[in-house]
Amino acid sequence: MPLPLIPVAIVLVGAAGAAVKKACNASDMMDEAKKIADDAEHRVKSLDKVINDQKAIVEQNLTSLGQLKLNILSGNIHSFVDEFSKMKNVNFSKLQ
Repeated sequence: MPLPLIPVAIVLVGAAGAAVKKACNASDMMDEAKKIADDAEHRVKSLDKVINDQKAIVEQNLTSLGQLKLNILSGNIHSFVDEFSKMKNVNFSKLQ
C-alpha cells in the first residue's frame, strides 16, 4: 500500500516547491514595487520644493511689477493726465 502514496508525495512536494518559488517571486516583485514607489515619492518631494521656490520668485516679481506700475501711475502718468486735461477744444490736425 505505501507504493501508491509515493507518486502523491512527489506531486505534493512539487506543488509545495512551486508555491515557495511563487512566494519568493512575489516577494521580489513587492520589493521592486516598493523601491519604485520610494523613488517616485522622492522625486515628487524634490519637484514640490522646486515648484515652491519658483512660486516665491514669481510672487516677488509680481510684487515688484505692481509697485513699479503704482509708481508710474502715480507719477508720470498722473502728470500727463493733468496736462492733457487742460487742453480743451484743440484740433490737432490743424497744428501741422
